[in-house]
Amino acid sequence: MLGHLSIERACRTSEDASTDGCQKAHSQERSSGRRSTAETAGASERWQKDFGILSLERVGIFGKVCYLVGMHGAPRGTSRVGADPDGTASARKGRTRVMTRRRWATVSRAGIVLAAAFAYQAAASLGWNVDFDSRSLPPVLGGGLPSDSFGAASGQIGRWNYVPVTGGESWPLVDVFGNATGVQYHGDGMSGTGGGYNDPYNVGDYRLLMNDYNLTEPRGWFYLTGVPNGRYRVYTYAAHPFRAYRPLQISLSGAETGQNPQIVTGPLVPNQFQHLITHSIHDITVSDGTIRWDLVNEPWMPGVPINGFQVVPIPEPASLITMGGALAALLIRKGRFRPRGTKEQI
Repeated sequence: MLGHLSIERACRTSEDASTDGCQKAHSQERSSGRRSTAETAGASERWQKDFGILSLERVGIFGKVCYLVGMHGAPRGTSRVGADPDGTASARKGRTRVMTRRRWATVSRAGIVLAAAFAYQAAASLGWNVDFDSRSLPPVLGGGLPSDSFGAASGQIGRWNYVPVTGGESWPLVDVFGNATGVQYHGDGMSGTGGGYNDPYNVGDYRLLMNDYNLTEPRGWFYLTGVPNGRYRVYTYAAHPFRAYRPLQISLSGAETGQNPQIVTGPLVPNQFQHLITHSIHDITVSDGTIRWDLVNEPWMPGVPINGFQVVPIPEPASLITMGGALAALLIRKGRFRPRGTKEQI
């Protein structure tokens, strides 16, 4: 009987211990879950605080990479085995340099500042897409703007601007993100006539860009003002949708030596872009905030169409080197300050 009671008490004691262990395990899991949730929320708050009013478009991928590199592997707390709680290890204890959360935050924020500065500089020179369009024409005649996912020959996706096919007016332009930029189109030298043509083989966004046009006869010019100074690659589309030979000389201000004029001749191949068949490509340097197009066709030639254009910023080599250097410095700094051979306390 006593043996039976002893066994029963032992079982109860074992069950109680097991229950207590389970309760402690569940408590630890809940605590860990709360800690994980708090850490996630804290990271989100730090991200918003660090970047302030800067939008993701302006910070860019480089800024986010720097932030993630700076914060990846950061200690979850300041207490580490063999280190002082405040993160300052004594020089007489092996001169171990311990990176605390505060120091990690300093490093990461330094990377953010650099990334944001360079990304903001790059974002200050965003591109522009323009379609000479008629809102009264049906899509089969080119009426309507291409979608934001259409990059045309340049591959520059984003918002397309409406400029009337008459071409002789002034219009403000938005950048590829749809933001106002202060850039203005002026069509003082355009003919004021235009139209559309139904080429049934052209489809989708290609049709919306190439099936309508402004006519240049026999000369024309237009220009942009308010363009940030820098280097750009400009694509000018000038092909008639009924696939006829229509040579047009295109010259741009600030173009590199040997690039003026370029003669775009047509006839286009449906749904394809070909240099000097459907468009010209000029690399230009803007130094006075303006880009000017000069268009000339043959005197005997009837109106030659111009369908639209794209202005694509060319990153400066110095900016790319500096941005890469900032990222490399951040990686090196992270590697130097990560404690080695220490075990983090959870």
